[in-house]
Amino acid sequence: MRSLLASIKSDVGIAVQVRLIFEIQVCFFVDFLDFLIEQLILNKGRIYRLMSDKRAKVENRLRKERLSEVGADISDLFHGYIEKERLFNRFTSQTSIETLARVVLLKSHKNAYSKLLNILRSLTANFSEDVIEVHHDTAEVIIGLLRGDKTWNSLDVKQKQSILRDEDLVGIIDEGNSEVLSCILTNRAINHIKSGKITFKSSQQFRNMGALIESLPISEEEYTISSGMLNDMLENKLEIAAEPYPEFNFASESEMEDGIKRVYFQHVMDKVVELVKENNPDWFDMHKEVFFETTDYMFELTYDENTFSKLFYEALGFMGRNFRYRDDDRFLPLEYFINRYISEQSLDMEHYFLHNTLLKLTNTNNSLVIIDTKGEISRKKSILTTIHGRYRTVGYTDLRAIFDSLFPAYSSKCKSSDSEAMHIIEILNHVNGFLNANIGVYVGDCHTTSKVAAAMSYLSYHVIAAGRTKIKTVELTKSMKEKIKANLELLNKVGKLLRTDGGYGTIIASKEHIYVNGMNIRAWLDDFGSVILTKIIGEDLQIDDLCNSIETSHRSKRVLRIIERGVTRTKDYNVGIMFKASELLMCIVYIHNIVENRGILKKIGETPMNVHDVILYAPV
Repeated sequence: MRSLLASIKSDVGIAVQVRLIFEIQVCFFVDFLDFLIEQLILNKGRIYRLMSDKRAKVENRLRKERLSEVGADISDLFHGYIEKERLFNRFTSQTSIETLARVVLLKSHKNAYSKLLNILRSLTANFSEDVIEVHHDTAEVIIGLLRGDKTWNSLDVKQKQSILRDEDLVGIIDEGNSEVLSCILTNRAINHIKSGKITFKSSQQFRNMGALIESLPISEEEYTISSGMLNDMLENKLEIAAEPYPEFNFASESEMEDGIKRVYFQHVMDKVVELVKENNPDWFDMHKEVFFETTDYMFELTYDENTFSKLFYEALGFMGRNFRYRDDDRFLPLEYFINRYISEQSLDMEHYFLHNTLLKLTNTNNSLVIIDTKGEISRKKSILTTIHGRYRTVGYTDLRAIFDSLFPAYSSKCKSSDSEAMHIIEILNHVNGFLNANIGVYVGDCHTTSKVAAAMSYLSYHVIAAGRTKIKTVELTKSMKEKIKANLELLNKVGKLLRTDGGYGTIIASKEHIYVNGMNIRAWLDDFGSVILTKIIGEDLQIDDLCNSIETSHRSKRVLRIIERGVTRTKDYNVGIMFKASELLMCIVYIHNIVENRGILKKIGETPMNVHDVILYAPV
């Protein structure tokens, strides 16, 4: 919407500008609520990390003080100043060092916790039932204490222990340490928000997913798994179609460049755009439909097919190679076209056409996708940009997937703190739901595979999560199996919901608790996924080479984006478009190499994915 707004002259289309500004503001407020909640969680985590860094030092100081007291008592006992019972009581009735250290650390950060609590009160209107929903008994007690409906002394012993989980700490709080209690309650409340025990009615990421799943209508024809299939899975009879995957013998970068006649980038683009239009007669009509749907018919498409295709592919070349408008005067006329006509939806549609062209030109039969992320540093900073947890850099993560033929399958911007497993449904919705690729397996490193990701991918598209995993094999008990069987409809509702919007998969994967009628169905998904992964662990799928192959694909994408060391040079809301455009350029080069039959297969095995023979930029 921001790009569309930028494409309108200030004195033209006032009504359209007003509508776009209003919709941008609404989206910002919805996103900003989620952003504030995320910042509360992150700041709580930073406080915990600071406390952890000081914990050993505080515990050692307390131990030293206690040893000094014990030494003094032993000396007094030796001289007859005290009785043995006093020394005995010191050893048997004292609070543990760990608990005392926790109290000291909480008191030292009480101001930080107080600030978090005040922000939380403001966000929730003092934990009003009109703003939040509570789905757990302990969380209900905590909210009651924070709201002022309950007092600490009115709680029974069981309730106190469920909150503090430490008998010694219960005694300390009973003595009147209200500031420590406030810190603990704030910490637990934020943890419950993160895990899903407390949800927000007006939030997208922290909404009540259980109510959404329960209210989703579904018929038996829409079931992805039948009772018979579920019984076979729970009895460890799941069959995995492990086809022989291609072997890759990649050459080095210098070998790929040797002996190859180089070709100009524009020649590649001109060749492929004609192939795409030839193999997709409805190319222009589909792009017009996407444009009108994404803009809600607010604008007209003023180009004929030839002009539109020429500008569209010039825009792909501009964005995919990481250029800025001022890098070359030839790019300046593209600014209006990109702002008005280029969107993630239009790029996804072009990906569909490129994939369809590949299928018509070859006998490619992809059976799996390989998933990984590629870190990207950005020059444009935003208040919504977070620091990467491991590398301490400010930027984004390019979430990528490629087919086993190395033809690009997916690309999107995601948070650097997210795992691939959290976004697996977005990938599958694009690959199987949009491209109609019908893949049956996805692979990747251990962070691409989790129990919930395995469950979601199978429930939505019968896709097996075959990536590396470190989970231990799990044997479900009879009662656990019976619970899963009794709630077959709910599992199929989850699958239907995921096919509707991949964003729901990210929300489900990021939570530990999703309640329907008091039952935590998120735990069922873990149990369901563990059945699949237990079967995978017993199979010898030999996926190491596949996992390494995507690194070669990353290298090709870096070559395309080599301008200014590949540092992303656009505004935050356009980063995802830049990533997708680069991915489409890789598709274009791939198809060109197939058509030209340039001998690439002899260089890198069974794939024509090579961008080193393309002259990416020729200055005037």
